[in-house]
Amino acid sequence: MAQLIKIQDYISRYERDLYHYSSQFIQLKKQNWEQAKAAFETGELTRNEFVNDQETEEEASASFLTKVKSFFKKDKMEFIDQELLEDDKSNVEKEEETLSFFITQPQNLHDLKVLFLENVFQLQMRWATSTLFELSHIDRRFMYDGRLKYFLQSFPDTYLVMYKPVFLLKKAPVEAEIILIGPTETICISMIEGKDGSVFQYSKENFWIELVGKEKKKVLNPLLGLQRTEQIIKNLYQANNIERPVRKVILSRNGFLDYPVEPYQMEFIDKRNYDTWFYELRRLSAPLKFNQLQAAQVLLNHSQSIYFDRNENE
Repeated sequence: MAQLIKIQDYISRYERDLYHYSSQFIQLKKQNWEQAKAAFETGELTRNEFVNDQETEEEASASFLTKVKSFFKKDKMEFIDQELLEDDKSNVEKEEETLSFFITQPQNLHDLKVLFLENVFQLQMRWATSTLFELSHIDRRFMYDGRLKYFLQSFPDTYLVMYKPVFLLKKAPVEAEIILIGPTETICISMIEGKDGSVFQYSKENFWIELVGKEKKKVLNPLLGLQRTEQIIKNLYQANNIERPVRKVILSRNGFLDYPVEPYQMEFIDKRNYDTWFYELRRLSAPLKFNQLQAAQVLLNHSQSIYFDRNENE
């Protein structure tokens, strides 16, 4: 599961200590998954163990929620930061009440994995929107953002994700596209998706045409934001002596990209070649690299963060 190190202009725990949290995340996820899998296989997570005949369905769901939440808080390897929990327990408890935790019983390992990934996603959103002493006001739509979950839940732990970060360039905020910082390269990605099977006609103008059957619709040219993002990253890397490849990708998972010739140093990924592209990224087994963390730190250093002090909020 890729690591969310930055989302728009929210304060991130990775900004405060990238090296610590990037390694801690991998350790936490691995150990908690092993515990969850072992508990499931031995029957520790079966509903019969903690639901009696007199409980209503709603009470049973609540009991299961409590059981699973407490399970993932065992010992010191808990998904809710122990330091944060001790420092501001009331805030964490209020936050948890609004999150979508697990209210159904896993019937098999696939169900358990889905449940587990959702738990990790909640952790990632906390780390990407708060620190021990600071909080950002998060737009709740990100909790249900399918594209965000796609990048986090589809790629290995050693990929670092910046989701539409806002960079400060000469004191002016500039929103970028999705940035995937891998062990060997940095990938700038612009997604363009409509209805299943849509055809997007390439153009050098400000808008492309989306064809859905006989219908036509204008969509913003995804190359504009992508080229801006690439230039920002290359300039920051060059200014900080970071040497690593930077790729640009137009991604349409459910549609087709219609273009005469692929633009220079640009990859078009659509339904025809998506599986190959996706598999190549997923099969990368390289660990986190020092150069990768250096590159991510540079980008975090030049990104904008809007937040308030936890004590002020109280």
